[in-house]
Amino acid sequence: MQVYAFWFIALTLNFAYLRVQIVNGNNNATKVAQYIQHKIGSDALIETYDSELIFLLANPIHYPPDQVQFDLNRRYYLKENLDISYDPSTVNFSYLIDRPYSRMWQLYSPMLEKGHFQLVYGAGEYQI
Repeated sequence: MQVYAFWFIALTLNFAYLRVQIVNGNNNATKVAQYIQHKIGSDALIETYDSELIFLLANPIHYPPDQVQFDLNRRYYLKENLDISYDPSTVNFSYLIDRPYSRMWQLYSPMLEKGHFQLVYGAGEYQI
């Protein structure tokens, strides 16, 4: 039941976020989707922690498991000294999309700090 509640809340917040962004004229998520569609193609596996992109991309998307969010919540809100064991490099994704939300959680920071990635496109707060 917790998983369904989590997804309901996540989807509701993402739709609200997209609505606000569209009303305010921020279409950066759409720009990212268009870039991927035209420059990358729909076969590339995308790793992202930004679920609003799930609805905009035709690509296969890898999203971290629910347990990762529970651990991130404990680390961020409860200030528990947790080492998040999530390693997306085992997924063999083609592109990583990062933005302030995933940066707040520092989910991809360990991978990005190693310098194994090259920025190919940016739209506002989004980076591919």
